[in-house]
Amino acid sequence: REYVFGDDLRSIDWKVTARSGSPHIKIFKEDREGTVLICLDMNEGMRFGTKNTFKSVIAAKSAALLGWQALGRHDRVGAYLFGDIQGGIRSFPSLRTQKTFSMMLKTLTEPPKEQHFVSLEKVLCTIEHTAKNGSVLYVISDFMDFIPDERSLLALRRKCQIVFISV
Repeated sequence: REYVFGDDLRSIDWKVTARSGSPHIKIFKEDREGTVLICLDMNEGMRFGTKNTFKSVIAAKSAALLGWQALGRHDRVGAYLFGDIQGGIRSFPSLRTQKTFSMMLKTLTEPPKEQHFVSLEKVLCTIEHTAKNGSVLYVISDFMDFIPDERSLLALRRKCQIVFISV
């Protein structure tokens, strides 16, 4: 943009100023690529509900809304599903593609083929070692079997922002 009295002289763009004949300054806008991680509880306790819906359905809808919102902002979206799925824990890489996110949503809709109980503490420990700094972590669960370990939560908190969503 054109120079206005009071602007920092160090931000003058000399090439544009020379071409146009009037002083212009550079404006810098921080371009950050965000990473959103969705950690979703799929243990047996989530397949409980009222006449209207199950907790697992509400959790899946919440995860879908968070993921689509992040993709709309051009952020990377990754997921950790744990509980009654193949292998107990399944992770989806943090990518900016709808294909990967759609694969995660498809996994949410499949009926459980295996019975596993995976504790949230174990998953949070895994995330602590694999998450990138500055990520936003959404943990969606009923937190019935969650006994928080203060040290591991603080270590994870130093690495990423944590949002707990109770179903």
